[in-house]
Amino acid sequence: MSKKYFGLVALVLLLSLALFGCGGQSAEEQSGGNEGQAEEINYDGEIKIGLMIPLTGSEATYGKDMENAMKMAADEINAEGGILGKKLVTISGDTAADPQQSTSAATKLVSSNVVSVVGGYSSGATLPTLNVFADANIPQIIPVANSTKIIDENPGNAIQINGTGFHQAEKALELFEGIWDIEKLA
Repeated sequence: MSKKYFGLVALVLLLSLALFGCGGQSAEEQSGGNEGQAEEINYDGEIKIGLMIPLTGSEATYGKDMENAMKMAADEINAEGGILGKKLVTISGDTAADPQQSTSAATKLVSSNVVSVVGGYSSGATLPTLNVFADANIPQIIPVANSTKIIDENPGNAIQINGTGFHQAEKALELFEGIWDIEKLA
């Protein structure tokens, strides 16, 4: 795997923390509603990032590669001092590319107190996790799943960084039109 890919994974992890912070509560909830008083949040020296990936089932090979890449990126970040001095820890949730198992994996990650989730390999298995993470106020970065339904059903905490299937097909058609004189693609 290339350094460019590891850099992208590290960037996604860092963006998830930068965009959503390291907590699941609003500033008012964290301070107990006391306006004007800031309270520091402590994380016991680590920041937990959930990985939603297929580690069993028909897509396990790809899931294991994704897990290894994200763990290597976390190791590189930790070797440079972590994030804000905190160690980055990954916790994997096995989706098996199955909607029911994905829901169980999402619940496991919520119970593990992750502050953000990176993952969503197959659209069918990603869709039922959207509300699980939204209900827990946990941001979810979806790097692979590409269904337009993710856009329609996103409760507001998920970021889909991959183009949708519609957009991918549109770009493929543009490519084919540019290479060959194609008027219609079946």
